[in-house]
Amino acid sequence: PSAPPAPANLQLANSTVNSDGTVTVTIAWDLPEEPDIPVHHYKVFWSWTVSNKSLVPTKKKRRKTTDG
Repeated sequence: PSAPPAPANLQLANSTVNSDGTVTVTIAWDLPEEPDIPVHHYKVFWSWTVSNKSLVPTKKKRRKTTDG
């Protein structure tokens, strides 16, 4: 079987700046249609840019695995 295609139409559904300065975001995407093998989880990675400098948090703080 082939690997499932990447999710489509990735979008930011909600974002909140918390009182402690952390940011909480919710993202949404369309699932692939009829993959050859079932998808049990996704790994999400991110980084951001401020004042023309790329800021990449530690790997532990920029990775989240979720079921779905």
